[in-house]
Amino acid sequence: MNILNYPFDNREILKKKKALRRQLLQQSGLLEIRIAILSGSTVGDVKDILELFLLNFGIMPKFYIGQYNRFYEDVMFENYELVAFKPELIYVHTSMRNLSDNAIMEKLQTVWTKIKEDFSCPIIQNNFELPNRGCEVKCYEINNLNAIIADYAEANKYFYINDIQYLSAQFGLERWFNEQDYFLYKFL
Repeated sequence: MNILNYPFDNREILKKKKALRRQLLQQSGLLEIRIAILSGSTVGDVKDILELFLLNFGIMPKFYIGQYNRFYEDVMFENYELVAFKPELIYVHTSMRNLSDNAIMEKLQTVWTKIKEDFSCPIIQNNFELPNRGCEVKCYEINNLNAIIADYAEANKYFYINDIQYLSAQFGLERWFNEQDYFLYKFL
């Protein structure tokens, strides 16, 4: 499907996502996969767009969506829904806004270990984007956290990075984060 080929027109994809989904669901022989998306921020559009790209590759995703900003709690406390779902892949969707928690890296490492123990499935983890302003100290800290995530990925073959730092730089930091959208919808 041309609209889902690089270079992407994100506005066009968002505008046509329902029609694209209907069209892609007409394919036969789709391979089903159960994906849990654990939330550090709003993930509705992330799930919708991810579904389109997976369908385009012949994969029918079934999603479990964690509660907003509760990725740690979804894994660490008995979550019968997540356990019953039996995810085959877990995507931990975090962003720079999660960095207000000073223990974020310890929480993430604990979550990764618990996922490995309880689910034995691949993990995709966002790294952190840089702020579009006020980067003096924050950028150093973010780069250190991203290096820890990269080191973890290097040491664990089941762990993959969604390189948000690169994507946000490529897109442009000024356009990446809309403060009005964040405060209205908690949407990054």
